Amino acid sequence: MGFEAPETLYKLTWEDPAMAGLEVTVREPSIDGMMSMTALDIPDPQKAGMAQMRPVFEAFAALLDSWNVERKGVPVPATYEGIVSLGPEFVMKIIEAVGREFTRPDPTSPPPSDGGGTSSPENSIPMTPLTPNPEGS
Repeated sequence: MGFEAPETLYKLTWEDPAMAGLEVTVREPSIDGMMSMTALDIPDPQKAGMAQMRPVFEAFAALLDSWNVERKGVPVPATYEGIVSLGPEFVMKIIEAVGREFTRPDPTSPPPSDGGGTSSPENSIPMTPLTPNPEGS
């Protein structure tokens, strides 16, 4: 019997008051899915043809686990078909939130390095030469 790899789910949160009450849960992407998503050139849906947006909506559909979206009182399925039945501005707000969720640093990780920078003399390691300077200085 093998070990079942866990499936991680994320519940998205909204800063925009217009999205209050919206509940969206997405799956953590696989490594392959993450590489595919980072390779996607996400066009502006207002300027791009909808055919250019298809890979973006398909990638989102693969991650979408559940949501409480309704249209005229009828639940919209959390599927590709459900996604494309909605307006692009609304769907793009959700996709942008997904992007923020997966690019946000892990709060349990230590802060990033400052790149090494220069240290001040009071923070330097004291050193003494291994051999005396022959010129006596």
